[in-house]
Amino acid sequence: MEGLHAGASLDLDIDTSPDLDADTSLNHGADTSLDLGADASPDHVADASLDHVADASPDHGADAVPGHGADAAPGRGVGESLDALLARVLVERDPESAFGWHDGRIEVMCREDKDASVRWALSRLDDPDPDVRWFTAVVVDEFSTAGMPCPDEARAVLAARLPVETNSDVLICLISAFAGYHDAGHLPEIQAHAGHPDPRVREWVAGVICWSMPEKIDLLTDFAQDPDPRVRATVLGVCRYAFDHPVTARFSAALRDDPDPEVRALALEVLARDGDAAAYQELRRLGDEAGEESQATKMADAVQIRLRD
Repeated sequence: MEGLHAGASLDLDIDTSPDLDADTSLNHGADTSLDLGADASPDHVADASLDHVADASPDHGADAVPGHGADAAPGRGVGESLDALLARVLVERDPESAFGWHDGRIEVMCREDKDASVRWALSRLDDPDPDVRWFTAVVVDEFSTAGMPCPDEARAVLAARLPVETNSDVLICLISAFAGYHDAGHLPEIQAHAGHPDPRVREWVAGVICWSMPEKIDLLTDFAQDPDPRVRATVLGVCRYAFDHPVTARFSAALRDDPDPEVRALALEVLARDGDAAAYQELRRLGDEAGEESQATKMADAVQIRLRD
């Protein structure tokens, strides 16, 4: 599914160029940071990296991973086993080190036998160490947008893991990978996590449902009323910037007075683009308060240019 990707983050930095009808998207991630970024489509693209993983997870020293280093090969060359590579990744978790999760993911992805690599990653998704599951889930997520090797096996393993995964960071990657291995459509395995207690997981589920199940109006409405502003911003951002969803106007009207300034700015921008002068004035006021480099100011400037043209 073209769209959300856990290697990116659900960071709603909306493209505020005058032509906001262009394909903007959510870069979703989880900090796991859906970079619902200016390229506001969580595109499963090659530049989506594991930087958020290195930043967000606890450090691993050599003593923190007993048993993982035992199989490590002394060299770091082409002949190194995937288990040895994983051992190095777990020991050298510092993003400033010579070798980390980002480099490890690149090495796995660049191996010639993609089927073997993805099968290896799938086989480790039930490892008792959550960081093993996290790294291998990210690898599977990357493969979900890079040729989708072993699609039947991947779908089966991911479907089995989604109901039982307890770590939110791992679960976010599994959701992204499962969506990536499927075309748009009903994905009950993901929908089952719509009420997850971690708002980061709900944020990802909201983004996937907006993209793949836009007919689920009741669910989208629940997300638009979620207590966490990241979830509200995600559903509004995807509905408006991925495509003009039929509920966009209703959500924008309901969220124009949202207590969160980012959500409020998103709602006001949608209304202002549709000719609501009061919404434009309020958006401009938010921008003036936040400063000329703020997202609200950029949105107001884009609306002004659009309406003038």
